[in-house]
Amino acid sequence: MFVCALLLLGGFLVLLVLLKIECDPALYFYKYFGKKPETLRGKVVWITGAGSGIGRQLAVSLAQVGARLVLHSLPGEDLDAVKGRCLRIARGCLKDEDVLVLYGDVADIEMHEKWVDQVLKHFSKVDILINNAGIGAFQSVLESPWSAIRRLFEVNLFGNVGLARALLPHFRQRKAGHIVVPSSVLAFLPIPNASAYGASKRAIQGFYDTLRAEEVGHGVKVTVLFPGYVKTNIFANSATAEGTGVDMGQLRMFEMRVERFADWMLLAVANEMISACIAKGWLLFVAAYHFPDLARRAEQLVLLNSTITSVVIRPEIQNTEENPCRLDEGYSCKRNTERMGEELLKIFDGEEDKPAIDRMATSSSKWMGKCNFPKRCNVIDYRISGDPASACQ
Repeated sequence: MFVCALLLLGGFLVLLVLLKIECDPALYFYKYFGKKPETLRGKVVWITGAGSGIGRQLAVSLAQVGARLVLHSLPGEDLDAVKGRCLRIARGCLKDEDVLVLYGDVADIEMHEKWVDQVLKHFSKVDILINNAGIGAFQSVLESPWSAIRRLFEVNLFGNVGLARALLPHFRQRKAGHIVVPSSVLAFLPIPNASAYGASKRAIQGFYDTLRAEEVGHGVKVTVLFPGYVKTNIFANSATAEGTGVDMGQLRMFEMRVERFADWMLLAVANEMISACIAKGWLLFVAAYHFPDLARRAEQLVLLNSTITSVVIRPEIQNTEENPCRLDEGYSCKRNTERMGEELLKIFDGEEDKPAIDRMATSSSKWMGKCNFPKRCNVIDYRISGDPASACQ
């Protein structure tokens, strides 16, 4: 009995530890016993998407350890400011010529070989390519315009793999090279309104897993990373069906500072890891990856039991009496907020908490997209336990 109690206690403690960690356990091992990011000193590292977010932070962190840099981003990004910051933080370890600024859209496939020639002319070699450039578009499948889907794939997939292919002959010639690609946890954990984004990230995983197998005998290493929710502007800058940025306020518990993510990522690069998931709530994402059926069922259960469900109405009947789901939009939003407040009051059971609860309900309602739905959408003010298409088509 005592032994069983100890085992249960030990298992509980292990579970608590696993719930707290924010990346693959192998990275914790490398943190103390593996190669340090300082081993990247003197390496030539090409970073796409270096003008903001993860790319910019990677540039700064790499400059701090003395890596030479190719800063690549879209025209309009202030790469000169990023370069200046890199030179300052390098504290004399880098000269002006050790940081090359390169402007261009990675989706412009015809420019890839020209960029490779330009970089090789400047540095004579490239040691690491971090294919970080990417965009987001978070809309439902039915509401996503083809132009947005096509643009997303041109950047996230075709531009990404095209640049890797253009640099591959150089890596093979040297029998050395390292390609690092951030995918996403959304590659294996699909969520509503992220079909194109998740598909592009899943395609990246498939492409580079195959490339890794092909290049085993050529000295080319490939690392695919799976970031969770990193605090950058990608969601704020991403398009929704309303044309506004994505509000990720309800996912703050999974938020990781970009500096923290960059530290873990450079550790993975220095140790030439094959892949790694770097995300707060790591255990949940790993469970979703290894038990996809359970994850999908849990997700469906949550979605199907929503008290307010947004459905798409054919535009030709949107403003006619034929629309069985017609409802005043202002009332829908107001009623949704009220209902959420009523449910929260039941939980807290205290009128003194009502002002705070009202604010929570309003914030949650807006985040769920019920107050800012597309013009071609409507809201049903009752529980839907199945596919709403049968009643609302």
